[in-house]
Amino acid sequence: SRVTNGVIQHPLLERARDIFIPLCRDAADGIVLLLLGPTQCSKSIIFHEIVPILKNAFQDNRPGAIPIVDLQIETVSEGRTKPKWIGIELLKALNHPIYKYIGSFEENEHYFPSKGRDETTIRIALKEAFTNRFTRRTCLDEAHLLTRTKDPELRAAILESIKSTCAIDRSLIACGGYEMAYKGLFDSPHFCGRVINFDFGHYSASSPDDIESWARILKTYSGKLDLKPRTLLLDEAINLLHWNNGTIGLLDKHLWSCSIQAK
Repeated sequence: SRVTNGVIQHPLLERARDIFIPLCRDAADGIVLLLLGPTQCSKSIIFHEIVPILKNAFQDNRPGAIPIVDLQIETVSEGRTKPKWIGIELLKALNHPIYKYIGSFEENEHYFPSKGRDETTIRIALKEAFTNRFTRRTCLDEAHLLTRTKDPELRAAILESIKSTCAIDRSLIACGGYEMAYKGLFDSPHFCGRVINFDFGHYSASSPDDIESWARILKTYSGKLDLKPRTLLLDEAINLLHWNNGTIGLLDKHLWSCSIQAK
């Protein structure tokens, strides 16, 4: 939170911690676990809590073992993610000997791999890397960005790039927007029967419990802001809930922006 300089504890966040994090830790291999939710609802907070918990739970002393891999998905061309980019970034995370050094900011001379970088070569290398690194969980944040294409060939290529993250001995954990579900990111026979969804949710004006929780959140913010009157946020509680889609992240940015303009 920009306003309070700390994480706002609230029921939806605690629910995700109580259910989704243990599910990721204890679930059997060979499945896909999706944390879905609206924009700025705190999914990334849960993601960044999951990764160290899994690294602690899946320790492996075998030489070269990397049991947990995490990656934040980015768009690299026209708001889309390229299948090659996903493969190369995962290979770098797996410390693959060919793709270990693609080039860093500090290097004057970049190392280039001796083999080609075509998608087929990358996928073969990725499958071998997951096996030889004894990887058990692959964690992807902002995974909804993988859906942003209407090109069926590109969508199929992206699906192929992430198939190897889920096999009989390893699972995929992905956090992102609802696009992951309704835009068919996992519409492939490979994932059939393997996907488990968890909806982070948002606060709703139609639920008395949600309104009470929202009021408590607003009281937390009220203690950090110079308000006139002091009850300003509570007086506008329902409007604030609608304007910010019942999510803490949007509320925080809204109040932070307002406080800067007021000053």
